Amino acid sequence: MSFYVYLKKLLAVSILSVVPLVASGQDVSPVTASKMLPGSVGDFRAGKIAVATTTETSRHVTSSANRSYVSKDGGKFEVDLYVMNSDAVAYAGLTRKRAELNSSEVTAANVGTDGFTYRDESANKLTFFKGRALVAVRDEGKADDLEPLRNFGRAFAET
Repeated sequence: MSFYVYLKKLLAVSILSVVPLVASGQDVSPVTASKMLPGSVGDFRAGKIAVATTTETSRHVTSSANRSYVSKDGGKFEVDLYVMNSDAVAYAGLTRKRAELNSSEVTAANVGTDGFTYRDESANKLTFFKGRALVAVRDEGKADDLEPLRNFGRAFAET
């Protein structure tokens, strides 16, 4: 095979592999993501109906939803779930979020395929990905202990 024939085929495959990424992220629907948000996670029960979330504006988001989970003792976690075009795009979103934060604030979470926890001025937060799902979990409690957040995230990732 000549170099030019090879180059043409490589160019064609490259273009065709990008087309679905551009086309599929145009209409963000909560349907797929809300189906992935369970009615309970461990001892936590869903506190409200899953609704669409608009905080992630990437063209690679195909579906997004938000749901809160409340325990009997009053603990509360808020979950934003984004379904991306592919596993690679979900991982890229996780990497981008990690890069936005000060590295001293970030600790590995061992949740999903990869994830991390951090605390900002308002809440403890966990971000992880598993498959095409990029998940952000917030613990509005004021405790500095991130382990309950990690435990919830692990249970959520297993659903």
